[in-house]
Amino acid sequence: MAISRTWTNWFYVYATPDYRDPAQRRGLVFRLVPGNIWVNQQGRRFHNEARSGGNSATPALMAQSPRHAWAIMDTPMIATMEVADPYYRDGDKVLRERVVELLNNSPFIRKADTLVELARKMEVDVGTFLAPVERYNKACEQRLETEPEFGKPLKSSKAFDTPPYYAIQIFPLARKNFGGVKTDLQCRVLDKHFEPIAGLYAAGEVAGMAGGHINGRAGLEGTMLGPAIFSGRVAGGWAAQAAGHGRGFVGKPNRS
Repeated sequence: MAISRTWTNWFYVYATPDYRDPAQRRGLVFRLVPGNIWVNQQGRRFHNEARSGGNSATPALMAQSPRHAWAIMDTPMIATMEVADPYYRDGDKVLRERVVELLNNSPFIRKADTLVELARKMEVDVGTFLAPVERYNKACEQRLETEPEFGKPLKSSKAFDTPPYYAIQIFPLARKNFGGVKTDLQCRVLDKHFEPIAGLYAAGEVAGMAGGHINGRAGLEGTMLGPAIFSGRVAGGWAAQAAGHGRGFVGKPNRS
């Protein structure tokens, strides 16, 4: 008996190709790089980098031509950088030497002692690239709360002033899959013909987006617990009713 599945991918843009993967199908997500900025292949900033989620950064990057960007940072910014991949960690410990290995060896990362040289290695127009960096530096030096161009908060930012400088090429990455078995409103698992399978119930993340897509398209890590608990309550109620106990679970509309 085939079980119906439903799939939803969540795309993020701050991933760089894994140069160690011969097929180049894997992406590496880097994080904890405060204050980095993104520029497109024309050398222009195009987004508030603090909004890096799939609902904000992905559409912004996909509107660029070509559809990639460069994450710009200087040496102090990479001191805390982590790479979300087992090769770059030993349990909770970040293997800093492997992060440095990535920065020094990936063909998708440029490194230079000056911003002018960095722009040339990125093959972007030097003047176009330097202008937004200078405006960003000025906002940091003036200790503004937000930079005026895109409204990015500057609390964790600093001026780009310590070489070497880095540019990490970033692409969209399908990082999460919210698929799972398809269920009806009683949390009964449905077969490929969308008919309930007798005695089989599903709840939580196995049912897709932590409980049958209760959150719709807005589901994220912090929103999963509630739907998982609620769908478990629904599944348990109807499973008990099928076994001869209780009345199932009937929700109350417009509950305050």
